[in-house]
Amino acid sequence: MSDTPQAKDLASAWTSVMLPNYGTPRILIESGQGSFVTDSTGKKYLDLLAGIAVSTLGHSHPAIGEAVADQATKLIHTSNLYAHQPGMDLASKLLRLAQSDGKVLFAQDGAT
Repeated sequence: MSDTPQAKDLASAWTSVMLPNYGTPRILIESGQGSFVTDSTGKKYLDLLAGIAVSTLGHSHPAIGEAVADQATKLIHTSNLYAHQPGMDLASKLLRLAQSDGKVLFAQDGAT
């Protein structure tokens, strides 16, 4: 890590509240647009990590933001213990796109 005051401040702030399981971050990401993220100094980076797989659709897409905001006014999260129309609609669409008569399992991190 750089020894600049900004880097030292970030390291100090991070380690004062976060468990550094991946080490101490070297940059502070403030925003994203499409496939790029921007740090606190205004430097842009191509986001090759995609938020460790949670942002593979990119950052700040207006249609995705609108869909998330709309859904959040109805229901934020539920598991497969309950039926919910958006989940059934997505499963049907995925099966159509895959041209499959199989079944869909939505699971976290690929675990079953």
